[in-house]
Amino acid sequence: MTTEPMTTELNSPDGLLNMLLTLQGGACQQLFMTRSDGSRQPIFYRAHWLNNLDSCASQPPLMRQLGGEWVGVPFGHGDDGKYFQPEYPHGMPANSLWHWRSLTKNQTTMGYCYPESYPLRELERTIILSDDGQVFFSLRIEAREDCALPVGLHPIFPFGGDWGPLHLLGLDDIPALSYPSPPEAGVSKLLPLQPLS
Repeated sequence: MTTEPMTTELNSPDGLLNMLLTLQGGACQQLFMTRSDGSRQPIFYRAHWLNNLDSCASQPPLMRQLGGEWVGVPFGHGDDGKYFQPEYPHGMPANSLWHWRSLTKNQTTMGYCYPESYPLRELERTIILSDDGQVFFSLRIEAREDCALPVGLHPIFPFGGDWGPLHLLGLDDIPALSYPSPPEAGVSKLLPLQPLS
């Protein structure tokens, strides 16, 4: 019996990008860009509590690795008896194991299958590292029944530093908002539910 690895790395053809991926939550744990001096710059933020894993040991899996980039379907919290369960903030996929569907040096496709009683059937996401510092993310959602659910495509970027502006392409018709809760004292710098551009 063979088991698939829980983690893997992708590398762009030009060697500029390196990405760490995990099946836990189908998440990109970190994306690195190689600087002209050869050092690697992390692109995504990781939650400050990950420096002390004991402090979040009782939290759902998503919170025990919060950072990088991940998807939440349905995105949000609550307990409505159908779509949202309190033990799965931002949906079952963000807190459960995915599986590799394909994997090459610079590209992967991961899948997540919902329980048969759930209105959605599966998620499939593809991540491609390309040349010139470009990363392409896609998400396919297959439903069992008609439903309307919030979807969170969730990269977590640090603000500040010396890298200059960040440009997200292809989001012209997709609204982006800051987190809906009040900011975390001493950490969060954005007001809740503010549009990002």
